[in-house]
Amino acid sequence: THLNFPARVFRMKANEFITSRVRTTCETFALVSLAGTVAQRKHRASSYREYHSEKDHNEALDTLMYITEDTEELNAWMWLLVLRTRNLVNRLWPKIEAVATALMERRQLTKSEVEQVIWEAVTKKGR
Repeated sequence: THLNFPARVFRMKANEFITSRVRTTCETFALVSLAGTVAQRKHRASSYREYHSEKDHNEALDTLMYITEDTEELNAWMWLLVLRTRNLVNRLWPKIEAVATALMERRQLTKSEVEQVIWEAVTKKGR
């Protein structure tokens, strides 16, 4: 997995010494893991297959297990993050589409190119 946590976080059991910073980092990672699936479903639901998101879904669950090991709480947290991810993708959809279109044309973008594409999408929308 490509988590960017300090090594000491991995040695903890759920709920032991979980700070708000660690919890927020776990939630953010899980949200990012779920974003691709949510965006794919929004773009073309008929193209989505469950196996497309299996790795991302498992990474989100594994990450949330650092916060809790209780199955009921874990499921509730996961549903909350799916809902938050949907809302975020919906809110950012014009920017996501603009970057996706640019990536189809160029295959790779630098950070400054992504920023430029987003800026153009936002300013075009405002006209």
